[in-house]
Amino acid sequence: MKQKLLYLVSLLLISLCGKAQENNSLVWKISGKNLKEPSFLVGTIHMICSDDYFFPEKMEAAFAKTNQLILEADLSNEENNAKLQHSLLLDNQDKSLKAILKEEDYPLLEEYLSSHNIKLEEFEMLKPFALLSAITLNDFNCDRMTSYEEEIMNMSIEKPRPIVGLESPEYQLSLFDSLSNEEMRTLLMSHIKQDTPNEEMGNNMVSLYKSENIDELYKLIISSPEYKNHVPLFLSNRNKNWMKKLPALMETKSSYIAVGAGHLGGKDGLIALLKKAGYTVEPLK
Repeated sequence: MKQKLLYLVSLLLISLCGKAQENNSLVWKISGKNLKEPSFLVGTIHMICSDDYFFPEKMEAAFAKTNQLILEADLSNEENNAKLQHSLLLDNQDKSLKAILKEEDYPLLEEYLSSHNIKLEEFEMLKPFALLSAITLNDFNCDRMTSYEEEIMNMSIEKPRPIVGLESPEYQLSLFDSLSNEEMRTLLMSHIKQDTPNEEMGNNMVSLYKSENIDELYKLIISSPEYKNHVPLFLSNRNKNWMKKLPALMETKSSYIAVGAGHLGGKDGLIALLKKAGYTVEPLK
């Protein structure tokens, strides 16, 4: 469970036909400007039911052409994982579940948790994000799950290459720490009360991902309870921060840049920002 929570930090930092067929790809070649060799931008889903997991040949071919792996955060680093687990511990009672929830929330929350075999008392000493992560994980409704980042990191072990994190896991968690109590309450309760069932939204997301429709996937993600009121915080601002680091990294080594697919689309997505910076960015079909 702890390991899955680590990957869900990124997942939460993340409803059907596409209008822009040229954007139907999960793999994009980056070339031009000051690059001696091309790099590749790859969209992932951080956690997916194992039966839905697929790794297209073009993803593997792009990986073979690179000699550096760039992720949102380097989860291969045990020190990072230890720091993240420590960061999940509640250090301010004013930010506890009891502090953010209202009396009328408890019956609905307890009914939801009971139906999903989640015990509320297990989260009393953890930040509310931990409970949100557990709820999100349970919504997948499958016995086995696979992480694209974990699979790609394993590929990097088999064919050794450096792994670079664009941000630290602690920073990712701090994004949720920056929310007010009311914002965190709304985030948690809206996930439970949303009109579109969580399983349906998850199925839509997986369907769009497997069809490689990143434009519609972006629209779905920003309509979700986790993102719709916090797109700059969780998506666009992070994309802009990453763009301050990516040019130097790509100039140093041909890079395999694997980030959540929600970061690719939109006017402030990485594809648009890379093009704006002067790079040639082309979809691999």
